[in-house]
Amino acid sequence: MKKWIFSRYTVILLIVSVISLSAFKKSEDFELRKQIEIMLSIIKELKAIYVDEFGIADLMKKGMDAMLKSLDPYTVYYPETKIEDVRFMNSGKFGGIGILTKKVGVKFLVLDVLQGYSVHKSGVAAGDFITTVNGNSVANLTDEGFGELLQGSPGTTIELTVQKYSGEVVKLSPVREMVSIKSVPYYVFTADSVAYIKQTGFSETAAGEFETALKEMLAKKPKGIILDLRNNPGGLLIEAVKIVNFFVEQGVTVVSVRGKNAMQSQLFKTEREPLVPKLPLVVLVNNGSA
Repeated sequence: MKKWIFSRYTVILLIVSVISLSAFKKSEDFELRKQIEIMLSIIKELKAIYVDEFGIADLMKKGMDAMLKSLDPYTVYYPETKIEDVRFMNSGKFGGIGILTKKVGVKFLVLDVLQGYSVHKSGVAAGDFITTVNGNSVANLTDEGFGELLQGSPGTTIELTVQKYSGEVVKLSPVREMVSIKSVPYYVFTADSVAYIKQTGFSETAAGEFETALKEMLAKKPKGIILDLRNNPGGLLIEAVKIVNFFVEQGVTVVSVRGKNAMQSQLFKTEREPLVPKLPLVVLVNNGSA
């Protein structure tokens, strides 16, 4: 009999708990719907009475960015139009034409051209200016907007009006390709016997590229190493951990990731003995480093 009473109390307790949790969830849902309705009301009022025209999508994107930034600097939203940026950060590859540009006045100056790609074969060279893309002026584009315009599916053609360094204006039609950017674009052994390695990102090939460069530099017996991470936007955490392992002893905790529940939490440790002996190491970073 006592056992039955205990079971009955347990069932009652469970029912009360479920009701409480359900009420809490309904309260959260109500608050969420309420805030969304307030936001929609504000946008409707702005569309009705605000003096200047504005894009709703752009306004919402800025609102979402501000909301996430209030949490921390690392939680970000990538819309569908930015999917190529995510792919590039992870793989080091993107659909594009393979040039580095910077806006100068109302034109875009070509700073560098990747060798072997269609744009290089078509005749675009460093020092050229691009004035139109697909027949449209680039005067009002930002650097980011121009970069997005050049990206696209491999195999598609893009029409460029190019002002050569000589002043000649030509129309070129390079084909977009899958462009691969190295995580370690260059490394040198300086006159002072110091190994310098430039690391531009942590894509899926980053650790392998770094290991190749590091072994070549170590064979020359450097007095120290300079690792340049300036303007490195980040990438895959596991690749960064592998690179740390080249300098740190086996079994050392490099970084931990804590999620909302235990399944999302991870601990990353070095898994092998380091490659680098006891050498002075300088790491260069700036505001553009992740």
